[in-house]
Amino acid sequence: MDLLLWYNGVAADLRVSGRDLLADDSLYTAVVISLFTDARARAEDELPPELDGEDRRGYWGDGLEGESVGSRLWLLAREKDTARVRARAEQYAREALAWLVSEGLARAVDVTAAHPQGGVCRLAVRVTYPDDRAEDPHTDAWNFKLDFEGGDYAVEPADA
Repeated sequence: MDLLLWYNGVAADLRVSGRDLLADDSLYTAVVISLFTDARARAEDELPPELDGEDRRGYWGDGLEGESVGSRLWLLAREKDTARVRARAEQYAREALAWLVSEGLARAVDVTAAHPQGGVCRLAVRVTYPDDRAEDPHTDAWNFKLDFEGGDYAVEPADA
């Protein structure tokens, strides 16, 4: 069980009820951390032009254990709405969530990307647990909106 992290439109924050921190017995917090922590760009990745090929980002803790945390979704900032970009968003999300299956926390993880409006990509995440329970990707909690308009990388639940 983890403390519940929730995106508030700008960043992840702990959820509270009254004076208590809320716990999360689903994989929601793990999904949020996996998707929205910036993974280090690979050598073959093309960096956004404003980085001048210098900042490959990445989670500082990756150097401690040799395993990568996060996704390369940040590389899609300033991208156009194309089928290729949607495919990359799905690929990056699946890569970031693959550990849930390899560690036995999930039987399957499915990600679908859609662009319902210019500059916005929606990721619907469906996690199937080992006992075949599944999170509904059509609920707002498991449906994330990535706003790349103007190069900003804002993440919020799709209902926001």
